[in-house]
Amino acid sequence: MYNPLIRVAKEAIVLLKKYKGLPFEVYILCLGILLTNLGSYIYPLFVFIATDYGFDYSDIAIILTLFTLGQIVGTMISGQLVDRVGRKKTFTLFMFLSGLVFTLLPFASKYGFVALVIIATVFSGIARPAARVMLADLTNQDQRQAALGLWYMALNVGFSFGPAIGAFLYNINLNILYLGDGITTMLFSLLIMLWVKETMPSQETIDSHDVKGEKKIDGNIIEVFKQKPELVYLAVFEVLIIVAFCQFSFGLPVTTNMLMGNVAGPIVFGVMMTINGVVVTVITPFITTYLQKREGIGMIISGILMGIGSVMFGFISSPWLFYLAALVWSCGEAFWIVNAMAYETNHTPISHRGRVSTFMHNLVSTMRMGVIFVCGILIEQISLQLYWTIILGFALISSFVAVKLTQYNRPVNRIVDENLRAESEPV
Repeated sequence: MYNPLIRVAKEAIVLLKKYKGLPFEVYILCLGILLTNLGSYIYPLFVFIATDYGFDYSDIAIILTLFTLGQIVGTMISGQLVDRVGRKKTFTLFMFLSGLVFTLLPFASKYGFVALVIIATVFSGIARPAARVMLADLTNQDQRQAALGLWYMALNVGFSFGPAIGAFLYNINLNILYLGDGITTMLFSLLIMLWVKETMPSQETIDSHDVKGEKKIDGNIIEVFKQKPELVYLAVFEVLIIVAFCQFSFGLPVTTNMLMGNVAGPIVFGVMMTINGVVVTVITPFITTYLQKREGIGMIISGILMGIGSVMFGFISSPWLFYLAALVWSCGEAFWIVNAMAYETNHTPISHRGRVSTFMHNLVSTMRMGVIFVCGILIEQISLQLYWTIILGFALISSFVAVKLTQYNRPVNRIVDENLRAESEPV
C-alpha cells in the first residue's frame, strides 16, 4: 500500500537538493539577511528603549506609526528605482546609508534619536524590497519556493539570536547596541556590492518572458491587478493578517511589560523572540515541502495558528505559557510567510516585480501604521483579554479570505509535480 510518508520523504530529499543547487548569489543574499538580523536590536527592543528615554505607551505608538510611515515613503521611492534604475544600485546605496545612520545614535538626544531612526527606516524601506526582487530575478518558479524558504530560514536564524543578544546588551550599554545594529547593516550592503551582480532584466528579456503567471502586462499597476484578481485577494489577506503579526512589535512587548515589569519583561520577550526564530527556522523546510503543490493552504493554516497564539497571550500570565503561545504563533507565521512570498512572486508579471512588491509592502505598512496607532490607544482603555480577542478575530477572518486564493492554481504546480516525480524516481 502506498504510504504518503514515503512521498513526503522523497519530496524533502528533492527540496534539499534544490537548496544545494541554487544560484551562488542567492546564498550571498541569505548570508546577508542572516548577518543583518543577528545585529537587529533597535526595532525589536524599541518599546523598552523608548521607555528608558521617557516616552509613554501612547507616545511609543505614535513613534512606531512614524517608523511605518517612513517605511512607506521609502518603498514608494523604491518601486520606481528598482524597476528603472536597478536592483543592486538601489539596495547597496540605501542599505549602507541606513546602517550609517544607526552608528550616529550614540550621539543623539532624546528626540534626535527618534528622528535618526525614522531616517534609517526611510533608507531601509528603499533598500529591502530590492533584495526580495533580486531573489525573484535569480530564480525560476521551480527554484523559488526553496530559495524563499532558505531566505526565510536565514532571516529567522539571525532573528533567533539577534533580539536575545540585544536584550542583554540593552541592560549593559545602549551605545554598543546601536553600533552593532549599524555595522551589521552596512556589512550586508558591502556583501551585495562585492558578490551579487545586477539582476534587472533587459527589455528584450521582459518582452520574451513566457512563464505562466509572470508574463509581461502592458500598463500601470492598476492594470496588473485588473488582470490578476488573485493578487487582490492576497492583498486583502495580508492586510488582515498583519493585524496579528504586528503585535510582536507592539502588543506583545507592552503585554509582557504590563504583566512582568520592566526587568523581567524584556527578558521574557527576548526569549519569545528566540523561540519564534528557532521554531520558524526548524519547521520551514517541512512547510516548504508540504506547500510545494498546495498554494493558498498555508495561508489558511497561518491565520488559524496565529489567532490561537494571539488569544493565548490575553489569557495567560506564566512565562512558560507565553513561550508555548509564541511557539504556536510562530508556526502560523512560518505557514504565512513561506506561502505568501512565493505566491506573490509566482503571480507577478516580470515587468512589474518592483512595483507590485512595493505596492503590497506599502499597503500592508499603511495598515500596520493604523493598527499600531489604534492599538496604542486601545491597549490602555480595554482589558488585555478583550484586546487579544479582537486580534484573534482579524486572524480568523484572514483565513476565510485565504480560502479564495486556493481557486487560483499555482502556475508552477504541474512543473514542480513533474520534476518531483522525475527526481525522486530511482535510476
